[in-house]
Amino acid sequence: MNKFHFSEESFAYFKELGLKRIGIVLNNNKKEAVYNRFVKRLRSLYIDSFDDYCLLLRTNEKEVSVFINLITNIHTSFFRENHHFIYLEKIYFPAIIKSKTKLRIWVASCATGEEAYSTAITAYDAIPHIKNMDIKILATDINTEALQIAKNGIYETKKIQKMSLEHQQKWFTAIPNTEYMQVDQKLKDLISFNQLNLIQSWPMRGLFDVIFCRNTLIYFSSEIARKIMERFNQYLQPGGLLILGHSEVLKIKKHYNRVQTSIYQKSILDAIYEVN
Repeated sequence: MNKFHFSEESFAYFKELGLKRIGIVLNNNKKEAVYNRFVKRLRSLYIDSFDDYCLLLRTNEKEVSVFINLITNIHTSFFRENHHFIYLEKIYFPAIIKSKTKLRIWVASCATGEEAYSTAITAYDAIPHIKNMDIKILATDINTEALQIAKNGIYETKKIQKMSLEHQQKWFTAIPNTEYMQVDQKLKDLISFNQLNLIQSWPMRGLFDVIFCRNTLIYFSSEIARKIMERFNQYLQPGGLLILGHSEVLKIKKHYNRVQTSIYQKSILDAIYEVN
């Protein structure tokens, strides 16, 4: 099998482009992993080296989009870090609907959609009068291929097998003569999937009650991660939740109270102080 030349100069350009376009940090120990991700792409383009591929990236914006799709991590699963969804179902949603009929949730870096659909299922489980509620879930990601999978809502049967049998039967329908399942339209109706680059402008206008950003900030530099968290704070309702991944550390703790592992509630007093 052809071994593609991947020079230090080419890897340096990969690192520069990833940082500039989407804020991702590629450490030197990731060079082999990056190589393995891009080999198939180089073969499909009949390109013999990464140096030549870098020349293409410098002149072809469409290929930069492919680069971004390949460089981003889209590993996810339904009800991943399930204690977050249990907290929403058992504590947060029942409390918030006592005083609100409008609920806004943002799932940042939603990848192929499992996290957003898990959130929608949780809302149905927790809110008995959901038809009388104004609930919208915004799910965003930079990866266009992942977003298309999320919008389609079609997953391999094995992907849902760790879910409860009740959830499987209620929210998924087998596609005949395949090993795939289709998400119920009721869940899709709650969710809007859109492309968003976290280090560029955010077009949203309203505030959110819950913001998910799990297992994403670890791929950014410490400075960029801090800036993103500060921006999340500006988009979160007083008393709203910021939910991070288990390995991520909140970098603006003065604004939040920790309510559970990797779940932080925005302080109402801090929010008032900021407005004043």
